[in-house]
Amino acid sequence: MVNWTTKSEQNSARFDIERSDDGTNFIKIGQVLAAGYSTNLRSYQFPDVNAPKSLLFYRLKMVDADTRYKLSPVRIVTKAGGSIQDFLLYPNPAISYVHIALTEAASKELQVQVTNQLGQMVKTTWVSAGTQLIKLDVSALPKGIYAVRITGDQVTTVKKLMIR
Repeated sequence: MVNWTTKSEQNSARFDIERSDDGTNFIKIGQVLAAGYSTNLRSYQFPDVNAPKSLLFYRLKMVDADTRYKLSPVRIVTKAGGSIQDFLLYPNPAISYVHIALTEAASKELQVQVTNQLGQMVKTTWVSAGTQLIKLDVSALPKGIYAVRITGDQVTTVKKLMIR
């Protein structure tokens, strides 16, 4: 269920609900009509009954009556049954930065290591408890293929990252 509230509305027409499975490419999955004009707190919701994956990204496209729009911040959601240790890298291939989206907020401190094809650690950082999205600067790394390893609580997950 996608839920949101507005404190006030002026000239609002609708909310387009957009979903992505990679954090970059969003598609419209539904629409909810807006109040138009309101000075009161209003609550809205949209059921996403066909959510295909365990890690999803959502945003709202708030469209005015004159067709101008604004995009909400992206929210990351994990469906029930998702793996807490799994993560997504995007964009991949990366150029100057990569986002690491954990399927759930870290319950404890995690270590992120980036290694090159020779197995040499070229970057490392710590993720504090409660974090779900990390922006990692990779601009100083040469083009190539790397392994991104997240370690915590005796579990390690590795994904391939390409830098171009």
